[in-house]
Formats: sequence, structure tokens, C-alpha cells
Amino acid sequence: MGVKIRSFRALCSLPQEDVDAFLASYEVFHTDRSVCDKKDALADVAPEPFLKPGDERIVHYYKVLNLLCALGAVEKMYIPPTLDPELSIQENQLLFEEDVARTLQVGEGKRVLELGCGRGVIAAHVQQLTGAHVHGINIDGDQIAEAKSRAETEKNDKLSFDRHDFNSPLPFADASFDAVYAIQPLTYAIDLRAVMAEVFRVLKPGGRVCILDAVMLDAFHKEDAEHRKLLQETREVIGMGGYWHHLFWSRCMEKAGFEIVSSEDASINKHQYPLIQKAMSEYGYIGKVVDWLPPFW
Repeated sequence: MGVKIRSFRALCSLPQEDVDAFLASYEVFHTDRSVCDKKDALADVAPEPFLKPGDERIVHYYKVLNLLCALGAVEKMYIPPTLDPELSIQENQLLFEEDVARTLQVGEGKRVLELGCGRGVIAAHVQQLTGAHVHGINIDGDQIAEAKSRAETEKNDKLSFDRHDFNSPLPFADASFDAVYAIQPLTYAIDLRAVMAEVFRVLKPGGRVCILDAVMLDAFHKEDAEHRKLLQETREVIGMGGYWHHLFWSRCMEKAGFEIVSSEDASINKHQYPLIQKAMSEYGYIGKVVDWLPPFW
């Protein structure tokens, strides 16, 4: 509850320039570009980047979005695979993060990198599960400050965080980490192949990478007008960047030097919708509360 209260107060006291920048940031999602279907992936056609270097709109977007997400069930800013539809979003997040920790195969004395770490909540859980040192990077300085503050409060010296954009070369020496993971940040990659090459560079030989992100499946055809319309509308709601076929993701990783061990939908019955419904219900309730508040809020 403390996180929700702090986030609500922060939202109420946002400077007008932050509010204006957040609202303006939505322009970046009003597009149907940066798509890749199976035909493109098989032909090795790289999609148009969703972002251009120096575009700060995603930073402005997440500066406020992280506060909005913290009011409900997705402080961690992701809806996990549906591992148990009877459980809450938060409980499914914990189950999924346990799967990530097992997949990484690290323990005491090892170093793990998280790309797009947000407030560091996932990093703290992975650290607790593995005993490894977890270092997180993120583009939003406010979230990094929150992550550092939480680690200091908990006196956890096995957590560290830095503000950094993974679209820039990673500020680490070769073979610095035993494992790397990323939970839904990589659709903002300007050049996914370049990002994967950097991940491969900083990973020790034999190290593991675990990624959860949005991909397009075989039924998607980018020349289909209805498909493009649905893509754009979805992007405007959930804030995803590039929509790329899963084969494109795999090929980017393979060209970087990785061997793909597994690439699949982790949700049981291959459906994430039960948890999306739970999120819609919770944030719908929050919306009603906000509508009820007096104008001075």
C-alpha cells in the first residue's frame, strides 16, 4: 500500500511540464510502422526502427507511466504469462520470475544483468531467488533512483543500478556477466541485432539469456489493412514498440552468436487473456475513483 500512496502523491504533484511531455509522448505510438511478418523474417528483411536515436518520448512516457502502473497490479510494468489463471497478476509474476531464475542457472558469486529494470522490483526478486548479484539498467532516472533507494533501505549490496539506454553500447567490459534477462523492454530496440550483439559481448561464454517480450505469430500479415489497424490500436493501448515476428527475434540472437534453446509462449493454453482481464478490471476501478475525485486533484 505504501508504494501506491507514494505513487499517488507523486502523480498529484507532477510538474506541468512532465504532464505535458507525457501526453505528447503518445504521438510516438500513433503509427503502424516497425512491423515484421513471417515473410519478412524468412527473407531476412529488417523492419523500420520504431524509434530514432535521441528520441526522448519514451523517457517522458515511462516517467509518468511507472507511477500509474504502481497504483494497480502492475508496478513491475508487465503482465506475465498466465501460469495459473486462478491466481492474481502479482502471483503469476512471482511464478514467472521463479522460472526466469531457474532458467538463468546462476547462484552465489555470479553476476546478472537486467535490461530495462524499472524500479528494480524484479531484480530484487531474482537476486533473492538466486543469491547472485543483479545489476539493472533503465532509461528513466526517476525509476533508477527509486531502485537504488529501495536497495539501500533493504541493505542489499547485491543489487546495483545505473541509468543507461540499451540502444547505446553497454558500459561493461567483455564477459562481465554470467546471465542476462529482459522483461518486455526490447520492442524499443532501434536495432535489435546490435542490442543482441552487445548482450553477447558482455555475457560470459556459456551464459544464459532469458527474454519475455511481444512477438508476431504466423497469422499476422503486414499487408493486411485490418491487421495493421489492430496493431496500431493495440500499440496505442499497451505502449509496445516494434511488432516483429518471432523468427526475426531468433535470427537476431543467432547472428549475435546465441544458440536458441527454447522459444515459446509460456502461458498455459497459450493465452495471456485471463490476466489482461484482471488488469482491465482493477484499472477500471481506479479510473472510477479518479473520476470521483474533486477537480483540485
